[in-house]
Amino acid sequence: MKKLFLLLTFVCLCAVASAQVNLTVKAGTTLNGWTPSTDYDAKFGYRVGVGVDFGLSKHWGLQTGLELLNRREGLHKEKYVEDVAQGYDLKSHIDIKSKINAVYLHLPVKAVYNIPFNQNSGLALSAGVYVECGIAGKVKNTVDVVTNPVNSNVTLPENIYNEYNGKETGKSDTFSKDNLKRMDVGLSLGVDYGYKNLFIGVSGEYGLIPVHKDLQKTIFLTDGGDMKTVSPHNLAVELHIGYRFCLGKK
Repeated sequence: MKKLFLLLTFVCLCAVASAQVNLTVKAGTTLNGWTPSTDYDAKFGYRVGVGVDFGLSKHWGLQTGLELLNRREGLHKEKYVEDVAQGYDLKSHIDIKSKINAVYLHLPVKAVYNIPFNQNSGLALSAGVYVECGIAGKVKNTVDVVTNPVNSNVTLPENIYNEYNGKETGKSDTFSKDNLKRMDVGLSLGVDYGYKNLFIGVSGEYGLIPVHKDLQKTIFLTDGGDMKTVSPHNLAVELHIGYRFCLGKK
């Protein structure tokens, strides 16, 4: 990881030598998901940051910067389970909810190909890599079990009711040992439309490092009792708007 940071720094320094330099600020939202698909659902997070654009020629450039990125995942699964306890036929409704909130420092480095329409507007196509480090976040879990007799005319004794009904909640750090990995490196593709100093764009990202080494594929056991696991990767689509400040030529 240290070598990668040094390489990115060297590339940026080489570009500065003869580049037109622009400072950018941007904000937007990101729809974050994991692949391969699991029980977890994609959620919207936020993204804000500052960047530097190096214009290497009329068409080619280099972009980098530093962003504060919020990735979120959610889970809500339900299941009905039938059981027999002390002669009572029971039916349990199991409701599981999980909310994962993660905040990263995000460093992108992208090559840009500019397609001018006229003096004031044009498109910028970008492709590159990113490195990010998790700095904060919480995981909140809730398991709610509601059990009743299959026969609605039957009343459960208090001891059986208390044993088979209940709600448990828990909270932990997103980047603790048992949760998500702190570091990620990935690929990024994007397109921006610019008009004078304003720009709006969309980009897609794919993480190359699994967010978790051994994530449970499904919250509930399969019929055969096999606890299958996966190693999902970050997958995101970003929408943003920003403003560019021209700092002049080197």
